[in-house]
Amino acid sequence: MFQRIYTLFIAPHKTDPDQRNRELVLNWLLTGIVFLLSIFFINCIILQIFSDKDVIGSLISISIVLVGALSYLILFRTKQHAQTIASYLLLGLFFYAGYSVVLAWGIVNPYGVLMFSLVIVASGILLSARHALYAVVVVSLSLTLFEYLKSQGVTTPDTSWIASPSSMADVTNFTTLFLVMGLVSWLFNRQMEESLQRARKSEKELKHERDMLEVKVEERTRALQEAQLEKVQQVYKFAELGHLSTALFHDLAGSLSSLTLDIESMRKKGKTDFTKRIDNNIHYIDSVVQRVKSQIHGNNEVETFDALAVTKELVGILSYNARKARTHIELHAAKNKPIVFTGNLTRFRQLIINLLSNAIEAYPPPSSDTMAKDRPVLIKISQGEGKIIIEVTDFGKGIQKATQSKVFDPFFTTKSTGSGIGLFIVRQVAEKDFSGNIKLTSNKKTGTTFTVTIPK
Repeated sequence: MFQRIYTLFIAPHKTDPDQRNRELVLNWLLTGIVFLLSIFFINCIILQIFSDKDVIGSLISISIVLVGALSYLILFRTKQHAQTIASYLLLGLFFYAGYSVVLAWGIVNPYGVLMFSLVIVASGILLSARHALYAVVVVSLSLTLFEYLKSQGVTTPDTSWIASPSSMADVTNFTTLFLVMGLVSWLFNRQMEESLQRARKSEKELKHERDMLEVKVEERTRALQEAQLEKVQQVYKFAELGHLSTALFHDLAGSLSSLTLDIESMRKKGKTDFTKRIDNNIHYIDSVVQRVKSQIHGNNEVETFDALAVTKELVGILSYNARKARTHIELHAAKNKPIVFTGNLTRFRQLIINLLSNAIEAYPPPSSDTMAKDRPVLIKISQGEGKIIIEVTDFGKGIQKATQSKVFDPFFTTKSTGSGIGLFIVRQVAEKDFSGNIKLTSNKKTGTTFTVTIPK
C-alpha cells in the first residue's frame, strides 16, 4: 500500500540528480499538505453538519488547494514547467498563511515567524540558493509594510494572545511546523549526501579510468616506438640495398666492359650467330646498367616505346627461368598491334620482370615428372581508352586471404628464398611512377591474377 502511494504521489520523474532532489522534497510537502487538508476538510464537513458554525468559505478554500495539490501530484508532475509552478504556488501558500497570522496577531507571533522561516528555507531548497535571498527580501518588505500600516491605523492586530497561557494546542501547532521544517531539511540533506557519495564514487572511477588511460597511453607509445623502430630498420635495409646495388652495378659495368672486349676479339676471328646473340644480350644488359645508373643519380628519362614489343622481349629473356622451373610463359595480346607508351622504360621493365618472376616462383618446386605445359604463366597486355592493362596469372599455390593485404609490403614474403621486395617494387612503379593501380585476385579455381592498370 505504502509503495503504491509512494509511486503515485512522491517518486520523482526527473533524471538530473539536483532536479530529482527538489522534486522529491516538493512531492513530500504536497503529499503532507494533501493529508492535512483532507483532515481539515472532513472536520469542516462535520462542523457544517453538526454545529451552527458556517464553514462554507473554509470548505471552498480547502477544496481549491486540495484539488490543485492532487492535480499536480497525479496529472502534471511529468510536465516540463509544472514543478517550478507548483513550487511557487506552495511557497505562496506558506507566505499567505504566515502573512495571515501576522495580520491577525502581529509580527511577533511565533506562528508567523515560523511560517516565514519555512518560506525562506523552502525557497532555497525547492528553487535555488538565490531564491532564499529573494524570499528574505520579500518577507522583510512585507513585515515593513505591515508595521507601517499598523502605525497608520490601517490594521489593528489582536495581541491579547501575549497574555494568554500556552496550551497543548500550541505544542501541537509548533510540533507540526517543526516537523515540516525538519522533514524538508532532512530530505534535502539526505539527497545531498547521496549526491556527494555519487560524486566520490565518480571521482574514484574517474581516477581508475585515468590510471588505466595512462597505462594504455604507455602501451600505445611503446607500440608506436616499436613500429617506428621497425620502419627505421626497413629504411636502413633499403639504404643497404641501395649501396649494394650501386656497388653491384659498378662491378657489373666493369665485367661487361671486359666481356665486350673478349667478344670483339671473337668477332674479328669470325662472326657467328652465336657471337651475334651474345653481342645483342650484352648490349641489352649494358643498356639496363646505364639506365639503372642514371636512375640512381636521379635522372628519370621519359621515352616513347612499344610496350608490347618490350613485353615480348622480356618474355624471351625469362623463358630460361621458366624452363628451369618447369613452367612456360604464354603472351596474349589483341591483334598483335603495337601498344605505344610514354614513360620510364627501365621502370616498365622492372614492373613486367617482377610480375613474371613472381608468377614463375608461385609454383611449388618441380619433380622429375613435372610437365611444363601443366604449369602455365599467362600474361595478357591490352589497351583501352587512354590506358594499358597488364594481367599476369599463375595457377600455383595461391595466396590466402589473411596475407593478401600484406603481399605488397616491403620485405614480406611467403617463400623461403624470397626477398620480399618484388611486389613492393611493382606497386611503387604502378602507383608512383605511372600513376596507376594494381589489384590482386586469388582463388583455387581461377588462380592468382595481378592486374596493373596504367594511363598511356
